[in-house]
Amino acid sequence: GLCEAKMAPSRMLKWHYRSRHQSLIQVSNYEFYDDKLVIFPAAGQHKNLGLYFHHLPETIYERGTSRTNPEEAQLVAEKVMQHALKHQELTLGVATFSTAQREAIELALEHKRRNSPETESFFNRHPHEPFFIKNLENVQGDERDVIFISMGYGHTAQGDLTMNFGPLNSDGGERRLNVLITRARQRCEVFSNFTADDLDLSRTSSRGVAALKSFLNFAQYGNLNSDSKAAKESDSYLEEAVYKALIQQGCKVQKRVGSKGFFIDLAIEDPENPGSFLLGIECDGAMYRSARSARDRDRLRQQILEASGWKLHRIWSPDWFRDPDKELKRVLQALEQTKQSQLHLHPEEKIH
Repeated sequence: GLCEAKMAPSRMLKWHYRSRHQSLIQVSNYEFYDDKLVIFPAAGQHKNLGLYFHHLPETIYERGTSRTNPEEAQLVAEKVMQHALKHQELTLGVATFSTAQREAIELALEHKRRNSPETESFFNRHPHEPFFIKNLENVQGDERDVIFISMGYGHTAQGDLTMNFGPLNSDGGERRLNVLITRARQRCEVFSNFTADDLDLSRTSSRGVAALKSFLNFAQYGNLNSDSKAAKESDSYLEEAVYKALIQQGCKVQKRVGSKGFFIDLAIEDPENPGSFLLGIECDGAMYRSARSARDRDRLRQQILEASGWKLHRIWSPDWFRDPDKELKRVLQALEQTKQSQLHLHPEEKIH
């Protein structure tokens, strides 16, 4: 733009707040931002948060005729109706990879709405963020609590799968994909009759298709190529000492929970809810020393993490090395307090 033409200095905004679950931004961070975004991890798995993949291998892409996947369109329309009945408080949008698939979903949904007038209150409920169905080229600028993504393209009746995904294959298609997969604040659900394993990158040079493969792989398996054992190594001697002490107490502990750019040093798992955490532990190791300001280190970071559902406990290295038994006791007391507070919550309020 004008600023770039005048060689004005630029700075990337690194802290990401919009997504309520890290899975909604992790692929974008890895593929398009070189893992430079600071993403705050969620404290646990919740059925209404995050990225979900629906594999629909029995459906068929009608390549030579309608250029749609009709059964997928029907399933997406049915999911929209379920949302309208059960989650009226959450805004919703549907995104497709082609105009033809968008029109197929519109037609299927129109029929279902005529037969279920009780759902109309949802479609009129959010005037500032109304329900939409849009294709890849037109979704920029739209954010919703929940986004459904319908691939439309896929395996034909003969089992063929071309590496052509419409605008995604064009120059800049990867930027359109980046916009598409970051529209959801709380939950994103992907519907496709093929998986990442079906995409053969030797058959295409498209950056967009390569990014799609990464996105589908993460949606289905939760893995990125950036994941590594090294990323999970303890950041300091203090973290390793605390980790070993908690393991000896029978706790199940994960190291460095989160994404590159920001990690919770240690997190104690909830044995009754796999994938969820009762307590996050921050040590004054390298991550703490590298924070650029006291505001970053303390108030703002803690506010954001607690808003994401974390119960936090900090351990200072002088205190630990002076009396590790006393500090371990404090951690276990904080853990017990969290367990007790969970008992008094309504089931919907608990971190799942």
